[in-house]
Amino acid sequence: MIAALLMAGCKDKDKGEAPVITVTTTGLNDLQVGQAVSGASVLYTLTNGTYADPITASDFAVTGLPDGLTAGGATRTSGAVVTVPVTGTPTAAGAGTTTITLPASIPANQIEGASSAITPTVSVTVSAIAKGEGAAVSVPDIGRLRPARDRISVGSVTLTPETGQEAEYAITTSESTTAPTADWQSSPIFSGLTAATTYYVWARSEANDDYNAGEAKRSAAITTRPAAAPTVTVGAKSGSLPASPATGTITYPVTTTGIANGQTGTITWYTQRGIGRFAEMATAPTGITDATVSAVSGNAATVTIKGSQPGSILMTYHFIVTIADTDSDMVAL
Repeated sequence: MIAALLMAGCKDKDKGEAPVITVTTTGLNDLQVGQAVSGASVLYTLTNGTYADPITASDFAVTGLPDGLTAGGATRTSGAVVTVPVTGTPTAAGAGTTTITLPASIPANQIEGASSAITPTVSVTVSAIAKGEGAAVSVPDIGRLRPARDRISVGSVTLTPETGQEAEYAITTSESTTAPTADWQSSPIFSGLTAATTYYVWARSEANDDYNAGEAKRSAAITTRPAAAPTVTVGAKSGSLPASPATGTITYPVTTTGIANGQTGTITWYTQRGIGRFAEMATAPTGITDATVSAVSGNAATVTIKGSQPGSILMTYHFIVTIADTDSDMVAL
C-alpha cells in the first residue's frame, strides 16, 4: 500500500504530540479491466488523536479514481480510522499508476483537540490497470456453407460478454488443439486454398486497447472440393410463375462436367431471411406443385418447376440442384 501523511500544525493538548493521518489504500492493486474491485477502500488512519464523532463525510471525499471506479461516502469505522469505500469495475486499461485526489486539508474540527487543519504531504496512487480478458466466442459454425475447391468460409460467431471487441479468424490444416499465433484476419472467408485438403477455422475476440485477445475456438473439419470434381451449373431462368390460383412453368438450363449421361438429379429447397441466413426446407414452397431435373445428356440437363409464385413477402426462396452427389450453387427461384 502507498501512504500519504497528513500532519497537524499544532500538538495534541493531552499527549503533546501532533496528530498524524496516514492515508492508505486496500484492494486497489492489480486492477484489471472488466474485473470488479472487492473490498477496496481508502483509509485515513489517525495516530496521536481521536476522530470527532460524528465526522463530516465530505471532508474526507476522494476523487480522481480510474474510470469505472466510484468512491462512496466516508464513515468513521473507529476512533482512529475513517474509511472511504471504493466500488466498481475498471473500464479502461492504462500502463501508469493513477494518483488519487485527496482533500487539500482535513479541518481541525474533525479531530478532537486539534486547533488547525491537517494538510496532505504525499500523494496516494493506485496500480496500473491491466487489459481485461477477451470476450468468449462461439465455435465457428460450418453449417450448410459448402466449400469450393480453393475457398472455404464459416458463419459469423457470437461474442460474450459485450466488450466492444470484433471477431477475428485464422486457418490451419492440423488437427492440433493449439490455436495459431499468426495470420489472423477479420473475414471468415479464406481463399487461395489447396483442393481436396482438410482445414480448420479458428475464431477469437480480437485484442484492442482495453482487452486482450480471447480464447480461440476451432471449427469442425472442412475439406475443399477435389481439383477435378464434377460440376453442376444452373443457368438463367426462362418463364415466370403467376400469382395463385393461376399456374405456370419455368425452366433453368443445367450444364455439367464430369457427370455421366443418364444421371438424374434432385432439388433441395431453402428459405432466406436476411443476408446469408438460409434454412433448408423439408418440402417445396407453398404454390410449387412439381420440380424435376431431367437426366443428363451431353453435359446438359433441365430444371422444370411448375405451380404458382409463393406468396410470402417475408422471405425469398432458393434451391440447389444435386446430380451424382455434386451440388450446384444456390439458385434464386
